[in-house]
Amino acid sequence: MLSPPMRTVVVVTEDKLKDLQRKQITDEISTNQRQQEELKAAFNRRKQSLDDSLAHLESQLKTLEPSKSTTRKKVVASK
Repeated sequence: MLSPPMRTVVVVTEDKLKDLQRKQITDEISTNQRQQEELKAAFNRRKQSLDDSLAHLESQLKTLEPSKSTTRKKVVASK
């Protein structure tokens, strides 16, 4: 209870340390690449959704616009 806490020291060779660092960097690269692909896929899904929505709205707008042949202008005489 009165003794200082014990600390563990691990001794590894320089080659082993480099191997561990290489593995850590490789894992981080893999993670970043996977996240990048997921982000691209999410972007493409959202873009497609917006394109579909825009096309639908534009088609609705076209159906609401009066055609030029049936448009009649009302002439109002002013006094």
